[in-house]
Amino acid sequence: MTGQSLIACEEAGELIRAISKAKRQSGDSASVQNLISEMADVLIMMEQLKSIYAIMDSEIDDEINYKLARQLGRIQA
Repeated sequence: MTGQSLIACEEAGELIRAISKAKRQSGDSASVQNLISEMADVLIMMEQLKSIYAIMDSEIDDEINYKLARQLGRIQA
C-alpha cells in the first residue's frame, strides 16, 4: 500500500466520523462544515488514487452505472 493509499484510508475514516457527528447534531452548522471539509479531502484522495492505480474515469462511470441499474432493479422488484 502506498503512503497515499494509507492517507486515503485515514481520510475515509475521518469522513465516517464527520457523517456520524453531523447526524447526531442534526445539521449543526459547524458539523456540516466539517462534513463538507472531510468530503473534499476524500474527493481529493480519490483523484490521487485514480492516478496511482491508473484507473480511468470511464471505469468508475461504468461501475457506477452498473450499480445504479442493479439498485433500480431491486427497487422495482
